[in-house]
Amino acid sequence: MPVVVLLVGLAVMAVALVKGGSKQPLPLASITTFHSLGN
Repeated sequence: MPVVVLLVGLAVMAVALVKGGSKQPLPLASITTFHSLGN
């Protein structure tokens, strides 16, 4: 369901930010994961 995908995407984004600090490639990777889950 779309809501679950949104929650997973936000969770991945949060984990990526925590692990990578302020690095930009990690959010981009989480966005890619978000799109792959949506499709």
